[in-house]
Amino acid sequence: MISVAEQFSNLRNTLGSILGIFTLLRWLRTLLAKITGRPPPADATSLTPSAFASFQGLTSPSSANTPDAPPTPSKKPFVIFLLAVFGLPYLMSKLIRSLASQSSQQNPQAAIEGPESNNALSQPIDPSKLLFCRVLYDYTPPNPSPTEGIDLPVKKGDLVAVLSKLDPITGQECEWWRCRSRDGKLG
Repeated sequence: MISVAEQFSNLRNTLGSILGIFTLLRWLRTLLAKITGRPPPADATSLTPSAFASFQGLTSPSSANTPDAPPTPSKKPFVIFLLAVFGLPYLMSKLIRSLASQSSQQNPQAAIEGPESNNALSQPIDPSKLLFCRVLYDYTPPNPSPTEGIDLPVKKGDLVAVLSKLDPITGQECEWWRCRSRDGKLG
């Protein structure tokens, strides 16, 4: 939901800058017309059918019977605004709920076991439930080519995510933790 709100914010900023440029150009044209003594450029309120008919030198039969009535505003922008403000977030929440329920139906065992299981390492990891640690000492594996998943080469100051503090064989807490580095390596 945060990324959707961020995209709407970017859209608003972009549209604001474009519309702002056009507004500045219209003000410049109006200022130039006032300085040179020309008639100002037409605005939306002066563009009516009766004004256009008088510009052409014609008299419209409808203008003789009725006075100039302001045009009725369209309801389409209001409806689109309501759909964007209320409809889109509602549909996004429904989509997220349906995807979450489908994912939990496909993998019910992973939801029961929790993030501490070995099976969860292949599943997507929720960063809000992880413990992050900063490495205090450099470590390079003793073998020149480290075994993938056993030894994790790290430098002092690196940030690693602790995936598990349990020994995979005994299931008890141990001093060696299963971690993931920023580049995605496990060890």
